[in-house]
Amino acid sequence: MLLSLGLAGVLVLRAAGQTRRSDDRGRRAVPRAHRSLRAQLKDTRHASETALNERAQLERDLHDGAAQRVLGLQLGLSRARSHARTQPLARELERLERHARLLRDDLRKLSQGIYPSSLVESGVVPALLDAMVTSDDRVDISGSIPRLPQHIEHALYFCALEAIQNVVAHAGGWTNANVEFTTAHETVVCRVSDEGVGFEVGQPAGDGIGLRGMRERIAAVGGSLAIQSAPGRGTAVTAIVPIPNGAE
Repeated sequence: MLLSLGLAGVLVLRAAGQTRRSDDRGRRAVPRAHRSLRAQLKDTRHASETALNERAQLERDLHDGAAQRVLGLQLGLSRARSHARTQPLARELERLERHARLLRDDLRKLSQGIYPSSLVESGVVPALLDAMVTSDDRVDISGSIPRLPQHIEHALYFCALEAIQNVVAHAGGWTNANVEFTTAHETVVCRVSDEGVGFEVGQPAGDGIGLRGMRERIAAVGGSLAIQSAPGRGTAVTAIVPIPNGAE
């Protein structure tokens, strides 16, 4: 009986020793695995940042150059059409405006997600004023907001720009876009309105890719987007985004 207990004790001690050695090897292996994983993540992040920077530069060139010139061309054609004295001339200008809009849409798909240099340097309102230098007074921008983290400025800028472009494309060639920025209750409010033809909110024809894109952009930074419109009563698009703690 004593012998059996002695053998059992030896077996228990041997098993315990093997377990400790296994645990020691496991503890040494975990830091090595962590270091390897951190190195892999660092390499992946570096490669991703390099690719994004190169893509950003290309898209920035498109947005700051060709896309803005096409928008100016479209605005000019729209204004000329509203003053056309003959129907044939009006129809031709409308056709050219339609082609300019299609080209702008193609360029927008390429340039989405990029900060123009003026947005990085000066903020949302100055960047929009800079983008609208060729708008021929059809866009009125007022108000001011503090500097915000880049991802929030990015969302506000492209949401406002999309709303302005919707006014130009759909509200009617005679109407203006009114853009107002305010701050209230620790939020930033951007409202883009017009007195154009309007549309039925919630109808498939009125809920296009542009409006869905605006909703997604604002929701991604913790904000909300409200759209008010009715046929013949114009449209108002209002984005409300919380101001993070520490914003200027």
